[in-house]
Amino acid sequence: MSNLVKQEYWNNQYKNIHFSVIDQNHYLRYYIEKYIPQSLDGNALEIGCFPCRYLSLFGNLGYELNGIDLNPETNKLADIIREHGYKVGEVSEGDFLKIDDNKKYNVVSSFGFVEHFTNLEEIVIKQAKLVASKGYLVIETPNFNGWIQYYFHYLFDTPNLRRHVRKNMDPFYWKEILENNEFDFEYLCCEYCGGIDFWTDKDQPMFQRFCVKVIKRIWWGIKYIFPFVKFSKINCKAASRSCILIAKQIN
Repeated sequence: MSNLVKQEYWNNQYKNIHFSVIDQNHYLRYYIEKYIPQSLDGNALEIGCFPCRYLSLFGNLGYELNGIDLNPETNKLADIIREHGYKVGEVSEGDFLKIDDNKKYNVVSSFGFVEHFTNLEEIVIKQAKLVASKGYLVIETPNFNGWIQYYFHYLFDTPNLRRHVRKNMDPFYWKEILENNEFDFEYLCCEYCGGIDFWTDKDQPMFQRFCVKVIKRIWWGIKYIFPFVKFSKINCKAASRSCILIAKQIN
């Protein structure tokens, strides 16, 4: 895969992050529970899964959980996920582009994955090919295209911004790729999400880190002063923290 970021970075980045269940109030839980039906015999695959916390969203709906990631620690996660009461299929280290297309899943998902690759079309098409008949495709990334999010990361989170391909952070672009390749999907959701919020990685220069601390305190103050403004519900390209596409295979 044409990865913009070396795998060693991700291995170090997630060294102290462990599997956990996604919070009840997390904005992605709303989208998954709204559009993905419960299933006691279905299977779900997350691509770029480590540390597999997003798989819990599908586990709570009854799906058998599967995942693939290039992080070698991925091989240790199956038993940990089972300890949380979820059904587990195969969670392992590997290159998802090498998965046999004949193996199908009722849900194929990726979260914060496709924006790190220069070969977006190949990545999206491969994900779509793994979706079973009547199955679901879920793609989500941060949104660095809107001017609010872009300038925040440009000014205060520059190394992180450079690890992302901005043109890939566009759900309508993913939809266009799928339509141009004649996939038979019904598009249930294609939009910006997550409201107005800010996040950064931890490898900025010291001055940027200081500025981020100040800005986050100011942002906390704004939300405290204006509790009646539902910033988490304000969704548009300019401001939203993320974007998402959910589609259902028609045939």
